[in-house]
Amino acid sequence: MEEARRWSRAPLKPHPEFSGQAWDLPGYLEDVAEHGKAQWTMDTLSLVQLAIDGAPPRVGRLWTYLVASASILEQWDWDNFKALVTLQYPEIEPIEDVRDYFDEFYAFLDESRRSELSSVPALGAYLRHFQVLFLAMVTRNALELSHRAQLFLRGLPPHVELEVSRRLASRRLLRIG
Repeated sequence: MEEARRWSRAPLKPHPEFSGQAWDLPGYLEDVAEHGKAQWTMDTLSLVQLAIDGAPPRVGRLWTYLVASASILEQWDWDNFKALVTLQYPEIEPIEDVRDYFDEFYAFLDESRRSELSSVPALGAYLRHFQVLFLAMVTRNALELSHRAQLFLRGLPPHVELEVSRRLASRRLLRIG
């Protein structure tokens, strides 16, 4: 009993800190998981918040954006968070893996093009998922930012693409005129 009391009074280790350098990321994410386990907080949300809190401010804001955008992903857990964050550091994985992400991105565009996208929330979900995948491709130097609008439209069903293109064209005319 006395020993248990001594352990409970032990000062907590400060949470892990991320340097912002790509080569530190795998070890940092492992440290976050171990720290969470030591603090009995293994739920995904707590681990993600711990990871964001230990990251430099700019990196933390990016990760917060990714988490907010990733709510459309089917499975949301710690491993998916680690994979999503790791996508932002192309130097961590071999360049051959870009082909897999490229295939996933274009499969997503093809699937979206065949879907209905009949509501504003569905279009918003498409936009958020598109942004996450597109950002991953840009950070891997597989796509240029200048391709964003064209690829965004490419993933829309034909009737939605026409309507969005028409509205964008009318906005451009209003700005010019």
